[in-house]
Amino acid sequence: IFCREKVIEYINVIEEIIEEAQEIGDIKKCNAEVLASEIFSLTCSTLIYKRKNGNDQINIEKIYNEYANNLFRNL
Repeated sequence: IFCREKVIEYINVIEEIIEEAQEIGDIKKCNAEVLASEIFSLTCSTLIYKRKNGNDQINIEKIYNEYANNLFRNL
């Protein structure tokens, strides 16, 4: 239960940041709750990938391109 509460807390923090960024025009208007969950999920997936492969460094652009290819082109 503690872990689940922390996950929700972290997602809420991300959502607040997104909403603030939307208010000042840094991020386009969208469903902040969904985007916050996506960002949290992507962050977790990236960290799991890093740990699984023993990578000390993460190439963000490479991982982004892989995710984009898999989600938008391959599915």
